[in-house]
Amino acid sequence: MGRPVAGESVLQRRIRALLEGLGLSVRDVCASNLIFQRSVSAEDLPFRSLAALCWPIHERIIEIVRPKVIITFGNGLKSPYSFVRDSLGATNQEAFPSGHGNWNCLVSFSQRATVVCVPHLSSYAIRSEVIAWIRDLVNG
Repeated sequence: MGRPVAGESVLQRRIRALLEGLGLSVRDVCASNLIFQRSVSAEDLPFRSLAALCWPIHERIIEIVRPKVIITFGNGLKSPYSFVRDSLGATNQEAFPSGHGNWNCLVSFSQRATVVCVPHLSSYAIRSEVIAWIRDLVNG
């Protein structure tokens, strides 16, 4: 098996489906990894220290873009969701069923942005009811 065609990996297709479900084009969305170092797993990295090192760049981007909602993937202790939520001082966490086993989607609210988390799209095919929930958060 060769490499997938550019833009056609499982993760890329799932991100595109999420954005299209929200009525957005991939080309019109500001997106980035929290940590600018490639790895197979966050378990292999000093996650919090690398995230803190990269955070000033994200803060500047947030200042410029002023997103209403920030969508993150994965919600473990070493996750972009927990780091972004904590960094923005987001509170009032709520859960929403992902439609996959006992995995949940999460949302927290800060004055700067609503922080949404879905299970990592490399392992989770997002459901239409989750997309509708995010759409309500974006439009709410």
